[in-house]
Amino acid sequence: MMPPISSGDDDYSGSRMDLLEILRKLGEWTLPAETPQDALTYALDEAMDYFGCDAGSVILFDPNDNDLSVEVSRGLPDEERDIRLPLGGGIAGWAALNQRPVLIEDVRVDPRYVERHPGVLSVMAVPMPGETTAAGVVMLEKIVVAGFSESDLADLEAMVRVLSVTIGRLWRLESLEKRYARQDSVIRIGRRLSNRFELDGILSDLTREGMTMLGCRMGSLYLVHRKSDLLRLQVLVDENGPIEYTEELGIGDSSLGAPVLHQKMVEVSNLAKTEEHHLVSFIRSYELVGMLCCPIVYENEVIGVLNAYTDHAHRFSDDEKLAFRALADFGAAAIENARLYSRIIEAEDSLRSGERLTVLGMLAAEIAHEIRNPLTVIKLLVESMELEDSLDPRMRDDLQVVGEKINHLGEIVGRVLNFGKNQSFIFSKWDLLQIIRDSLQLVRYKMMKNRIRVVFESDLRSAPIHCNRGQIQQVLLNLILNADQAMPDGGSLVLKVCVESVNGLRCIGVTVKDTGVGIPEEIRASIFDSFLTDKPEGTGLGLAIVKRILKDHRGDIALAETSNEGTAFHFWIPLQD
Repeated sequence: MMPPISSGDDDYSGSRMDLLEILRKLGEWTLPAETPQDALTYALDEAMDYFGCDAGSVILFDPNDNDLSVEVSRGLPDEERDIRLPLGGGIAGWAALNQRPVLIEDVRVDPRYVERHPGVLSVMAVPMPGETTAAGVVMLEKIVVAGFSESDLADLEAMVRVLSVTIGRLWRLESLEKRYARQDSVIRIGRRLSNRFELDGILSDLTREGMTMLGCRMGSLYLVHRKSDLLRLQVLVDENGPIEYTEELGIGDSSLGAPVLHQKMVEVSNLAKTEEHHLVSFIRSYELVGMLCCPIVYENEVIGVLNAYTDHAHRFSDDEKLAFRALADFGAAAIENARLYSRIIEAEDSLRSGERLTVLGMLAAEIAHEIRNPLTVIKLLVESMELEDSLDPRMRDDLQVVGEKINHLGEIVGRVLNFGKNQSFIFSKWDLLQIIRDSLQLVRYKMMKNRIRVVFESDLRSAPIHCNRGQIQQVLLNLILNADQAMPDGGSLVLKVCVESVNGLRCIGVTVKDTGVGIPEEIRASIFDSFLTDKPEGTGLGLAIVKRILKDHRGDIALAETSNEGTAFHFWIPLQD
């Protein structure tokens, strides 16, 4: 409803029609403003023109510092634009604190007035309504005594009421845009992190994205070393990129220890007044003011702390904290995936030297167990985002894609868990095609990293065999890893499965063919003998154990072909009808 318009004397330059037009424009959503500041500038210009003012300003309340600062001004000296007023100080501060309009005919007799413009004699100020205190104050000034009337004050109140509604909408829109931008940033970095396996790159991306997303001056990331109860600086970045610096802290020696000990975010509003023992020289040289610290939690254990620093007073909103927490959760999963990938590579050496299936089984179970919980956290986060009524359709589509990928990862984890549970030497009926698929899943990251294209060919819908699943998996992994080492510059690995007859017995035949360097001619006839190897780091037991396992399954293996263009092994196992 349009606020009442006063009918006092027209002692200003504006007309009643001008006021109606200003109110109409201020109340329209299609106000010619792209930002809240544009709207405030437009409103101030119209008000000054309407009342014929010599100076004016829109002064906003800053809840971070509990004071007021000039957002838009006209006619004020440059040095006055940066002055901050305490709540209750000056005419504007009094109007904001009491949420009441003020009309002063002669400022020389009012002790509340703080001179901002030489020669100003009359002032009127109207607060913009807020929740507990005014959101701001519109203040107009003239260089004549009694330059404003009561009807002027009533008209300005009408303008400010409509302006407050419009600016509130713009502020909410700006807040939503920032929120969507933060959500988009979280999803984008989550996608990128899911495709990375180098720990240093993951930590660097995570820190930089956290700093950028919150609009901060600097970011850092510390990892927890439980054995020594230390926090070690892994990444330090500013807007120009990474900074080379090393630092170790005791967990109890800094504010960074609180997120580790209590698994809660910590916000520091004034670093200068806090006894900080981390990045002391940078806090001083960059004049850092605020800090937000978020624990990086995995499996209910803090593995690190992600931090963002501002160089100005800023109170982090709940939305900012939620986005920062989500980013840290994505980072926790990515960090552990990178560590697990590194352990997979290390376990390969253990698998080759001992050829013990239990190593692979334990590793498979560990990977599945470690990945399942962060997947659940990420899935819940995505689902909660999808419940937002105001979610942009494009963002909703992106979240749906992320959800589908999370479900796909869950299925993979389930298959790995099923493999890890079958490590006994009891024979039972298994589908060889599924065993091959599971084996390829285990090495897919290694193949990707080494630029090896994997092709699995079979016209069969299933290939039932009577076997020990873990041992057949060991056979496949041994052949696949041998092929990987034979292709240091990348290449192709093809696995073909078919039904064939061996000595009158129906069998499942598997060919594993690579495009590697081939096997030296002088050892081809003896490659299945124990302790025979042409690899400096090999034990010579790999192919010997493969042959023994297949013999135990009433099958066998042979070298089908080898040359400088590649090698192919062929093995077979009786088909179970």
